[in-house]
Amino acid sequence: MDCLFCEASGTVPTTDPNAIDDLEDCYHCKGTAQLSLSDLLLPLPGKIHRLSKAVLRNETRLHQAQAKLDAATAEIERTIAEDSALKNDQQRKARRSELMQGDAYQEAQQRLQKAQEDYQTLKVDRQLAMNQLEVAKLMVQAQLAA
Repeated sequence: MDCLFCEASGTVPTTDPNAIDDLEDCYHCKGTAQLSLSDLLLPLPGKIHRLSKAVLRNETRLHQAQAKLDAATAEIERTIAEDSALKNDQQRKARRSELMQGDAYQEAQQRLQKAQEDYQTLKVDRQLAMNQLEVAKLMVQAQLAA
């Protein structure tokens, strides 16, 4: 991937698709004056906006995954309540445990876990971008004051 700042034509590999997150990836720009503070500052509000929208979309997925798990749990409880062959709490617990090992419940649980992980990752990424924006703004202020 080419550096987003120097726009090198294939000679400057970077492992970061957004390069702004890790400027050290571009060996061409590293240690040069090619990057201005505005180069650092200008992309960040858009990035924060995109991440905020992604957080909201993922929050919806998280709620949907929780609802599916809740529905699967309710179905298990309904199945246990309707089973007259289960005579005591120990039998009901054993049946509940057995049903929770089923594919539908396990899949719902895994989807919820994945949605939770994705949600937290996006929130961390958004906070990082917000912190980067604050640092870039402070750098601009310091440069203007000098």
